[in-house]
Amino acid sequence: MVTMKLRRPYTTASIWSSGKITCTGANSEDHAKIAARRYARLLQKLGFNIRFKNFRVVNVLGSCSLPFAIKITQFSQKYKEAR
Repeated sequence: MVTMKLRRPYTTASIWSSGKITCTGANSEDHAKIAARRYARLLQKLGFNIRFKNFRVVNVLGSCSLPFAIKITQFSQKYKEAR
């Protein structure tokens, strides 16, 4: 696996020997597609025969900050069935 990074949009790509590229860090689907196309173009300029196909979003991550602390141990003991 080889890792590449772009500044705009700020993303990281993992490039696998199978030809699959995973792109992480984009903040929208459009930015992810733009970044994926840029990685493909960079590889094309290096002499690889590139066809951009099968682009899809497979994971979305969300995060938030709560205005209070959470006692993780007590929480996990109380809500064991939520695992």
